[in-house]
Amino acid sequence: MPKTVSLTVEAEERYDNIIQSDVEMVPNIIEPRKATIEELILMHSRKYGVSAYIMRKIIHCESSGSASAIGDFGQSFGLVQIHLPSHPYVTQAQALDPEFAISFLAKNLSLGKGSMWTCYRMLELST
Repeated sequence: MPKTVSLTVEAEERYDNIIQSDVEMVPNIIEPRKATIEELILMHSRKYGVSAYIMRKIIHCESSGSASAIGDFGQSFGLVQIHLPSHPYVTQAQALDPEFAISFLAKNLSLGKGSMWTCYRMLELST
């Protein structure tokens, strides 16, 4: 049978401090992978019951798929070119975030608000 070692409270605290400092020194090597734009389109099109094809067409037309796109003389941002003066509750950081932008697009398409995008109107995507 293995021998059990009994530590004093002070020794246990020192041991815990050593282990904790070792853990803090190990870099976080495994970071969660961010979803691709295509994965986000599929996820949000399913969530909101809208066409992934239409979402792709709007994204391509609005920003050529660039999450950092800026248009309308510095008033529209991101993949779906969210026009900040028209949506004062949306921050520039949110508009530039692909997940937020794609969710914003899908939600608004599901609410029948696709015509807020020039590309939606230009491409005659309304059905």
